[in-house]
Parts: sequence; C-alpha cells; structure tokens
Amino acid sequence: MRLYCAVGSISRLHFGNDWQPSEEAVIFSQFVDDGIATPEQLEQVECPVGLDIQAVSVQEIAVSVVARLVQRRANLRRALGASI
Repeated sequence: MRLYCAVGSISRLHFGNDWQPSEEAVIFSQFVDDGIATPEQLEQVECPVGLDIQAVSVQEIAVSVVARLVQRRANLRRALGASI
C-alpha cells in the first residue's frame, strides 16, 4: 500500500492513494475506527491520486500527481480571481 501526500497545511493535509476500490473501504473504515480521520475528512481524499493519464511507471505516476496539483492550483486561481 502506498500513500501519497500532497501540498497542504498543518490543519489540512491533502492526500491520495493508489489503493484498489475494495481496499479503500476497508482502509477508510480502519482510519475511522482508529481515530485517524473522520468520515468528513476522508471525503476529501482523492482515489486514485493524480490525473488519469494511463500511467504505468513510477515516473509516469509522479507526472500524473504533479499534473493534478497544477490543475488544482489553476482552479483555485480561477475561483479566487487572483494569482497564487
């Protein structure tokens, strides 16, 4: 199991993963049971992480994750009408 952390803050950490859908439910349930996260926090998790570019290699997965971060930044800029 791999867990990818993306840019966030101390109060809010953005992350995604490469788990299979069947694994996701079990892992998320364990997170709630162990007090690691609330269901509301888990709704913020992107599964799978990154843009769907049919990535195969580790390098391609890294590109898809960075591309998703760039996309989120662009959406935030557009929403705020500012340059960040």
